[in-house]
Amino acid sequence: MAGVESDIRYVEGVREPIEELARVLRSADWATGRDDDVIRRALESTAVVVTAWRGDRCVGILRVISDGIYRALIEDVVIDPDARGQGIGRGLVEFALSHPDVAGVEELILFTMVPVFWSRFGFEPAGLAMKRFQRQSS
Repeated sequence: MAGVESDIRYVEGVREPIEELARVLRSADWATGRDDDVIRRALESTAVVVTAWRGDRCVGILRVISDGIYRALIEDVVIDPDARGQGIGRGLVEFALSHPDVAGVEELILFTMVPVFWSRFGFEPAGLAMKRFQRQSS
């Protein structure tokens, strides 16, 4: 069913019900234990949030942390497991890349396990990443 996204609506910003966005985010293994209220706070503090909707059901989410000038970091690109392979991820990325807080930044960064997907948007491997995790209390 690849490429069947004509019934998908892309929306900028945090949209209610937050439980729908949280449900999609929690389908990713790194977000399974995240609480709705913590997810809401994170989304409300994010420069660009793009969601994909099929009717009243959220089927995808992407967020970008950005200063709008020098750096932007693409985060949490998650597609509902039942909606994968339908071009929704591509649609989210295209929407986000055209956003004014993303389109003009000097450096756009992301971390990925699927570089072939991102190369079609002009991303190239670059350098090394370092991480430090500190669990936030809710």
